[in-house]
Amino acid sequence: MAGADAAAGSTHDAMLECVMLQLRLSDGVQLRRFSDTFGRIKAEQLLCGVQPHVTARRAFLRRDDGTRVSTAEVLRAGDLDVSLCLTDPRGLIVSNDIISDLFLALEAV
Repeated sequence: MAGADAAAGSTHDAMLECVMLQLRLSDGVQLRRFSDTFGRIKAEQLLCGVQPHVTARRAFLRRDDGTRVSTAEVLRAGDLDVSLCLTDPRGLIVSNDIISDLFLALEAV
């Protein structure tokens, strides 16, 4: 039982580390890869958690061709081939706050 708890904990830690590190890069968090690694539900929780920051223009969702899309479009279409990115400078300045909000969203059961 302890081994299963440790494995779940390390997966959870890896998920949080992925968000923390990749969100600070210009490429952002690639949601398809995130979903493949941690599950579609976690990717959708990430989308829901970032919504207020997208509305406030501190974050955005970008397709590979550079087109920006709304979280509602992504959730409605079910197409996770987008990257979650922070705006420069508004989002980067408050990146710790955004990351904290995303961590809370990922804690949802």
